[in-house]
Amino acid sequence: MNISTQLPSSFYGAMSMNSDILAMMSGCGHNVNLVSSVEYAKINVEMHHGMAINFTGNAEYDFLAGMIPHHTAAVDMCKVYEEHAEASGFSNPGIVSLCSNITFGAESWGEWQYDFSQPGETEQMLDILEDIGMIDHYNEGCSGNMHGGMNEGM
Repeated sequence: MNISTQLPSSFYGAMSMNSDILAMMSGCGHNVNLVSSVEYAKINVEMHHGMAINFTGNAEYDFLAGMIPHHTAAVDMCKVYEEHAEASGFSNPGIVSLCSNITFGAESWGEWQYDFSQPGETEQMLDILEDIGMIDHYNEGCSGNMHGGMNEGM
């Protein structure tokens, strides 16, 4: 079963895409009715939508613009995991440790360690986009550029 059938159509907003692409972005499986699965699917769709960047051919920009949504999704997925692990009464110590490193847990170890968390790295990436004069291009994304190229027909 495709998990995209479990997401309300209003979730996708202005995004219109064929069902194959939507399935790839949101996922599939037998447990698609679980609240955590739907929450992870929403994160996947948001991440993939954010990774549909306005490519420039500038290796720095294209790399950073694709990584920022990926890092944001990692933080969001940890929040979902923590919420549902707590509700179930069981959490995997390895995943808890991983999520501590991904999220703000490292902040208490000092700025040098925070720089290696996903939020810290995202801040660094946004700063670099600002430094190379590409932050406005990043913030614009593909809006107004949905004709031609890879987004044609979506």
